[in-house]
Amino acid sequence: MILLEGPPSTTDWISAVATILTFGVALWALFYARGQVKESMEARRQLDDIEKKRSEPSVVAYMEPAASPFIQEIVIKNFGPTPAYDVKFVSDPPIQRTGDADRKVAEDVEIPEVIPYLAPGQEWRTIWDVSRDRSDNKDLADRHEVEVTFKGLEDVELKSRAVLDWAPLKTKRFMDTLSVHDLAKSVKEMNTRQKRWSETPGGLRVWVRSGDERDERLRNEARRLRELNQAQREELKKSLEDTSMSASQEEPPRLELDSDQP
Repeated sequence: MILLEGPPSTTDWISAVATILTFGVALWALFYARGQVKESMEARRQLDDIEKKRSEPSVVAYMEPAASPFIQEIVIKNFGPTPAYDVKFVSDPPIQRTGDADRKVAEDVEIPEVIPYLAPGQEWRTIWDVSRDRSDNKDLADRHEVEVTFKGLEDVELKSRAVLDWAPLKTKRFMDTLSVHDLAKSVKEMNTRQKRWSETPGGLRVWVRSGDERDERLRNEARRLRELNQAQREELKKSLEDTSMSASQEEPPRLELDSDQP
């Protein structure tokens, strides 16, 4: 207990005010530091969430042209940095294509009910349909709303949605270009034809053609035809001349009159 002798002096008042101000500043600093710590923790939590989302798999479904621009494939691909598990695909309406035997008939596109595992960058794809054939089938829908569900880190279930629409592709014009696929197809056809030329397993039947000999034969044939036509024209002309001379040398018929008639 502090006993004061007499009233407080000016120094005492100054000391008391300084103490109060110091306590106020310390209290403010304490609340400020607490706020900073809280903001730092919130920012750290947000960064952790962002990093976690970046580390999650990202599986989406989309359409992509195949070897020909008229052929579209449906693709389910993992674009994320980590694997995706138990991938499921749902579409409204169901995915259908034109029939192989009858283009006017619709058939379902076979898509697995569950894809157990998709590694980063791995995909599942299949041919969906041909835009030219699909345009002639009015029973097939254009717009499809699809959803892909899958599991990522810590078995967390994720999903992605997309719209797959054939309408823009039906009016799109394409330029038919040749690719490596066409080259491989041509080489395969050449190999098949070459096998047909083989007379024996170890030999190849060769057919030799002389262009000069063929051209000479054609020229001789044309010359023979011209000579034959010329001979036929000469013979026809001579025949017409002989007929004309024979007709001029014949005596005109005489008209005999009866003497008893006046």
